[in-house]
Amino acid sequence: MQQATLVRTEQLNKNTTSFWLKPDEPINYLAGQFITIHIPHSSMDDRGDKRWFTLSSSPTESLLCFTTKLSNQSSSFKRQLQSLQPGDTLQVGQPMGDFVLPKSTQTPLIYIAAGIGIAPVRSILTYLKDRGEQRDICLHYGVRHEVDICYQDILSNWADTTTIWVSQPGADWTGKKGKISIDVILQNLSKAQRDNGWFFVAGPEQFTEASYRQLEESGIPDHHIIGDYYHGY
Repeated sequence: MQQATLVRTEQLNKNTTSFWLKPDEPINYLAGQFITIHIPHSSMDDRGDKRWFTLSSSPTESLLCFTTKLSNQSSSFKRQLQSLQPGDTLQVGQPMGDFVLPKSTQTPLIYIAAGIGIAPVRSILTYLKDRGEQRDICLHYGVRHEVDICYQDILSNWADTTTIWVSQPGADWTGKKGKISIDVILQNLSKAQRDNGWFFVAGPEQFTEASYRQLEESGIPDHHIIGDYYHGY
């Protein structure tokens, strides 16, 4: 663990906030990894004073960032997190996780993200853009309402290969309507993408587990599926 200082917060939508940190010492990580955040507080619940957050920042950015949902019903940990002001400090652990780019730039990448699961995708897409690295990417991103969409500025760089699904769309929504469908995603992939692609699934635990299972049942090899589970959503 090392100390990091909160530089700023960024409200992405009504319930989603990004926390931008400056660690005391540089932290080396790969786009898409996660870290432990440690915030001691007197009113903590039985889950303790540590949580795991996927980084939404890219290694190409000077600050470290994680993104989470906050609400009035949040845990004691998140209420403490929500109370932090710029200049306050917290403890961060070393990055971990395998939701990262494969070494081969020829491997097709299929990202399936629901809600907060867009965070590691933001990290990866920012990294690719900053590095000027070209990859075969197909992104499916699901939200409940249009106002829940995050990172439209980043997603616009992959507009031709990005599909945003809105399960409860307003009358003016002209994009994809309904919940993410694994069957529809697979039907619209090229043979090379389906046979050789790596599938990255991120979102609430139930969504990620169900999507992982559907991909396996559809013949996608287990070693070609990487999941990032968000507990408590």
